[in-house]
Parts: sequence; C-alpha cells; structure tokens
Amino acid sequence: MKIKMNYVLLVCMALLVSFSVVDFEAEAINKVTTLPATNITATSATLNASVEPDGCGGMVEFTYVEAANSFVLIAYKKVLAETLKPYSTSKKTVTYNITGLVADTEYQYYAIGKTGCATDISTGSRVTFTTLKKTMTGTIIPLTIAPPSTMTGSIIPMTFAPPSTTPSPGGSFPPPPTPAPPGLTPPPPTPGSPGGTVPPPVPGGTIPPALPGPPMQCPGPQPPPQPTQFPSPPLLPPQSGQPEPFMPQGPQVGTQSMMLYISMGIIGLLLIILIVLIVVMMSKRKRPPKIYSSR
Repeated sequence: MKIKMNYVLLVCMALLVSFSVVDFEAEAINKVTTLPATNITATSATLNASVEPDGCGGMVEFTYVEAANSFVLIAYKKVLAETLKPYSTSKKTVTYNITGLVADTEYQYYAIGKTGCATDISTGSRVTFTTLKKTMTGTIIPLTIAPPSTMTGSIIPMTFAPPSTTPSPGGSFPPPPTPAPPGLTPPPPTPGSPGGTVPPPVPGGTIPPALPGPPMQCPGPQPPPQPTQFPSPPLLPPQSGQPEPFMPQGPQVGTQSMMLYISMGIIGLLLIILIVLIVVMMSKRKRPPKIYSSR
C-alpha cells in the first residue's frame, strides 16, 4: 500500500513540474514593436523598435528591403540591433543606423525578438519609409562680365582727287603719230636688212631705206644623220701546223643542230621499241613443266 502511494506522489510531482515548465516557456518571449524610422537621408536611416524583455536574454534584429523587391526573399537584409542581457525585464527602445541606401526609394522593415529560453520569436509589424532625393552641394561663385571696351580717337576723312590731265612741271605728253598721206603704202622689207625687219616709219609718213649689207640666205632642209658604221676586225690567218677554225654561219648552225636533235630522238625511240619487243618475247617463252615425283 505504501509503494502505491509513493508512485502516486511521484506522478503528481512530475505533472506539476511539466505544467510549470510549459507555462514558463509560454511566457518566455521578447515582445517587440516596430517604430517609425528617423534620421532619414538620401543614403541612410535609423531603424527603431521597442522590446519587452522576458528575463531570459536574447536578441533584437531588424530586417529591411526595398519595397519594389519585397517579394524576393534574397533581397532581404538582416542586421543584429542589440543583444539582451538575462534577468532584464524593463521595456526599452532599440535603434540601428543603416547606410548604403538608394536615394528617393521606398523601403520596408520590421523588428524580430528572440528569447534565450524558447524557440519562439516575436515579429513586429512592417513600417515603410522613403529616402530623400540626392541634392547637389557646393558654393555658388558669382560670375561678373565686364562691359565691352570702346575705342577712342578721331576719324580722318579720306578724299580721292581725279586724275590730272595737265603735264607735270618739266615734262610733256608725246605728240600723236602723224598719219601717212592717202595712197602711200610702205615698201616690202629689203633682204639686206638685218633680221628682215623694217624699222617703223618716222613721223612725216616717209619710210627710210634698208640698211646696206650682204643678202641673208636661209639654210635649206638638212638630210637626216647617218648611223655610224664601225669597221669589222680583220681575221688573222691560221698559223702553220694548225687547222683553220670553223666559222659557221647563222642559218646553217640552227639547221644542223635541229637535224642532230631529230636524229638522236629517232635512235632513242628505236632503242626503246627494241627493248620492249625483247621483253615481250622473253615473257611469252614457255618454260618446261616441272615434274614432281611422289615418294
């Protein structure tokens, strides 16, 4: 009877311990709430969240992504904002500054709370923010343009005088030539005049006679130059006891060489035909049959 009572007590204690552990694990969670972002610039922003620690320690993380790529899992970026200490239960605010953002772009982010006593996590709601547009910074330097310079002075008028018809002092215009009397024609040039030219008539219409001198004769057509002919060297007579060298002429040398080549070709062709005939006759000669003896 005592043994049965001990078993009952052990079962009751086990049930109490299991219920207490289940309740503790159910309450062990770091509750987080996502807060709006602050300090937003063209390339950075500060993410904010509030957390209620459960006393088991843990951590708080932020996950952010561009709103246009929120459906792409690999586009999400996760950062560790803060690690919670054990036995801390006071509510606190967690912040994290992110950089490298794209200007004039909408982002989404949310906070995640993890506890050290269980595997459950707490996820905050999604919050959106938009980065600022990129602005140009610098110093404006005023630009001043000087007025155009003006030229000062006096204008001197220029006058052009008409050409003068009066001679200059000490000079005179040449008199116009006197025309020849009607019916007077100049004679042909005299052959004795140098170059065959007649001097111009002097004023008064008279032509001076030609200058004295021998008559000029023009050379007639010259015959074409003849080619220079050089004499051929004389042939030396043959010495005593030596035959006279053979001096073949041009056409004979070509004919004799051609006849010699034709004769050599015919002889070579006859030799080839003779060799072929000998080989054919030797191949047609019958050999005596071989006699095999059986043993």
